[in-house]
Amino acid sequence: MKRIILLFLFFIGNVSLFAQGAGTAIQFDGNDDYIDCGNGDSLQITGAITLEAWVKLTATSSWDGIISKAIWDETSSGYVNTGYELKFNNNTNKIDFWLSQGGDESTKMEVTANTALTLGKWYHVAAVFSPSSFLKIYINGIEDVSVTSGVYASIYNSTRPLYIGVGAHNPASDNEYFHGSLDEVRIWNIALTADQIRETMCKRLSGSESGLVGYWDFSEGSGSVTHDKSGNSNDGNLSTGNPTWITSGASVGDASAYDYIGTNPADFSATISHPDGDSFTATGDGGTVTGIQVYRIDDAPNVTTAPGNITHLFTTRYWGVKIVGSSTPSYTATYYYHNNPDIGSYENYQDLAKRENNAVASWTECNATLNTSAQTLVLTGQTGTQYIDGREDNPTPVELTAFIATVQNGIVTLKWKTATEVNNYGFQAQRKKEKVQSNWENIGFVEGHGNSNSTKEYSFTDENPPSGNIQYRLKQIDIDGNFEYSDVVEVEIGVPTKFELFQNYPNPFNPTTNITYVIASGARQSQQLLANNEIASSQAPRNDNVSLKVYDILGREVATLVNETKKPGKYSVKFNASKLSSGIYFYTLRAGDFTAIKKMILLR
Repeated sequence: MKRIILLFLFFIGNVSLFAQGAGTAIQFDGNDDYIDCGNGDSLQITGAITLEAWVKLTATSSWDGIISKAIWDETSSGYVNTGYELKFNNNTNKIDFWLSQGGDESTKMEVTANTALTLGKWYHVAAVFSPSSFLKIYINGIEDVSVTSGVYASIYNSTRPLYIGVGAHNPASDNEYFHGSLDEVRIWNIALTADQIRETMCKRLSGSESGLVGYWDFSEGSGSVTHDKSGNSNDGNLSTGNPTWITSGASVGDASAYDYIGTNPADFSATISHPDGDSFTATGDGGTVTGIQVYRIDDAPNVTTAPGNITHLFTTRYWGVKIVGSSTPSYTATYYYHNNPDIGSYENYQDLAKRENNAVASWTECNATLNTSAQTLVLTGQTGTQYIDGREDNPTPVELTAFIATVQNGIVTLKWKTATEVNNYGFQAQRKKEKVQSNWENIGFVEGHGNSNSTKEYSFTDENPPSGNIQYRLKQIDIDGNFEYSDVVEVEIGVPTKFELFQNYPNPFNPTTNITYVIASGARQSQQLLANNEIASSQAPRNDNVSLKVYDILGREVATLVNETKKPGKYSVKFNASKLSSGIYFYTLRAGDFTAIKKMILLR
């Protein structure tokens, strides 16, 4: 039975209605929406500056202002340029950053990003000015472009208010309105370094950080005012166009960790812990990775309905990952649940649930790999999402719906299906020859899927079964060591009457290949490979020694694979030629008077 949790939130003044994760953002329609934050003294920056925001663009027009305290107007005597601005060029889908040093077009300093952004996707963008040094743009914590020549010593201040969501032209008459959503808008009067940007881009600020002069996290969730959390009273008034409050999908939490150093995907790994003892790690495992961020949200998510077989979510905290790169960068997610206070006696029934971001209204069960010895839940090939720990309060056992055995050419294939799995470590395939063996023999193991509520199919091949009536069964083993047996299935294996030596597979090979042969009962055939590839045969009694040897092209013996008495049956042996040179080799089977030779090729 699923547990439904009702959250009652009481708030006074500026307390957020949505404290979870990134909380709320503001969506701008691109027509008449913007925020006026006034012209406070703290915003009249003339020296170093850093502008930051989480942005999601949803349409293209011409220029879309993100943060603008600037004038860029045409007069009879030419263009007037004052102040600073971060905007989006919809003609190129690139971020643009400019500021003025003297008040006219000739003193404008400008830099445009190299990377075009994808519409409908959240990005963190930062623009940095260091007087007489550089202008830079960072995208998702990666320096995208830097200009160092012709950089002036100061910014020529603009008398116009600071606007969020519209450009430098007059909002009442020019269409530079933003199309999309913004969150976590920040202005600093210092030039942040790459590490300082990475340190805070995925977590909320306290507002008292050194150099922070304007901070709008849009956590109000409703109303016509967004408050400046920096303490400088640059509160923003929403325009009469009524920008829309929405649930934010930005990758923001209460704490974060990052790694932007490496060459191969596995070089990038970030871990964030909680004082209770549990932690979350993301390690690159595919694509081209240039950075990875892990963040933790210390609150219940805005959605607490448990998915799939999970009946209870651990809502004290949850986790998120932001991976940066190209060619679909991916990572392995590892949740170390040590001292998670919610586990109790349900350790064997844990799983992770995930969703793309805070704005997604439902969770999906992950069927993560549970290792109770390491106390971990692991998922591979992940591409950027949020995770929460969950459990099944009333687990469903492994439900086996089919188990069959078939015989073809003396080889037995076992196949079985499960409808559901909980705590399933795997299946031990067992064999017994009826009326001969008193004990079951373990012949192989197939790993289970842990927890699953969908049909899973399995198979196992017994390549060398004995002749006669053979019984098979499965020993299903739980992660905690408990086990159950399946029903027994039977097959009849005939005694081979013909000696055979099969072509090795694969062929050509490097460096290993498999050689299969059959030892017959009763009279045996003697076969000799002739020069024209025909085989001469004769009959001879059996019960002699069996040998399988490998020779090089000069007839020198290079390996003895078998040299012993064999009962009638089908056998397979692996040949490892890692110490041999490329070329043609021959392998010869001898059983009494029976001889067969075949050629194989080692190709390095």
